[in-house]
Amino acid sequence: MSANWDRARAVADAVLYEGYLLYPYRANSRKNQSRWQFGVLGPQGAADAGIGEDATLSAQALVHPHGVPSISGVVRFLQLQHRAAERDVDGRFQQVDELRAGAQRWLSWDEAVECEVPIEPFRVTSLPRTFDISVAAGSDVEAVEGGRLVRTRRSLHGQLAISGEEDGDLLRLTFEVRNTAAPAADKEKE
Repeated sequence: MSANWDRARAVADAVLYEGYLLYPYRANSRKNQSRWQFGVLGPQGAADAGIGEDATLSAQALVHPHGVPSISGVVRFLQLQHRAAERDVDGRFQQVDELRAGAQRWLSWDEAVECEVPIEPFRVTSLPRTFDISVAAGSDVEAVEGGRLVRTRRSLHGQLAISGEEDGDLLRLTFEVRNTAAPAADKEKE
């Protein structure tokens, strides 16, 4: 990996994690009841219904096309994961807001899992191109003193569309990421 790629990744990480790492300031603070992050893509229609973010995000880049350039990259994003703390009560698990065991403390809370979808090199002569982006749902159980933590993730479905057009001596590339999940009926199903 080149030094330029490392610098680009550092900037991308700053944007990707900015809202995630600063949140929560305090879980019970009213202003922290809803997380905000740059680049969150809601389900189709969520923004119009007032229950979420837009379903698309786009960016453009100008490149100097020496010969026939090729494009490659990585789509990186955070997948929401709910962490439920569960107390062991006589062999049965009961979900709680907070699980304490000695000095240890675990909250039921939303976390994130970093995901990457590589885009293999292709020549710009094959533009426009669309790539499917899918991440499976999943769950993990972690045993902790006095109970367990159950982490669950919903599946994600999206697309990356890349197009290009001449702009003088340059090539203008447009990248659009789109959430293709089913429309949300309410904020809890977003």
